[in-house]
Amino acid sequence: MFTYADFARANGDKAVSSLDYVNVISTTGNLPPDFILTFGRLMCPEFTVVKDRVFLAELFSRERFEELKVSHGGSGAAQFWMNFLEITGVFEKLNLEQAILMANLLEQSWNRKLEHEFGNDCEKARVIYDQEADEVFVVIGQPAVE
Repeated sequence: MFTYADFARANGDKAVSSLDYVNVISTTGNLPPDFILTFGRLMCPEFTVVKDRVFLAELFSRERFEELKVSHGGSGAAQFWMNFLEITGVFEKLNLEQAILMANLLEQSWNRKLEHEFGNDCEKARVIYDQEADEVFVVIGQPAVE
């Protein structure tokens, strides 16, 4: 595995950027083009609005929404659970510090897009760290019952 630190060392005194590293990995690595686009959609996802609640479009299911409304007490709780993304599960190779950093990057990116599309009144993305399980999540909404 060719890390950013390896890349910087290989370039000696020459200044390198994260974009240089992305270029090298994307041109010499085995990343399919659709992976790069899929990762971009994770950083800047499409949202959908249902019953005045914002959802990650890719994770939304009308059937699951209705199930969660009943089992968890309303559309707000359904929003929380449908938008509950475990970063440590998606990116298993990241250590805990890296998973928290990734979650923080997603939180910032999603919140900028949420504010741009829906203003300041919509629920925001936030990071949750479960210390007992060493799991990191990004979620939109609150688990509270309406």
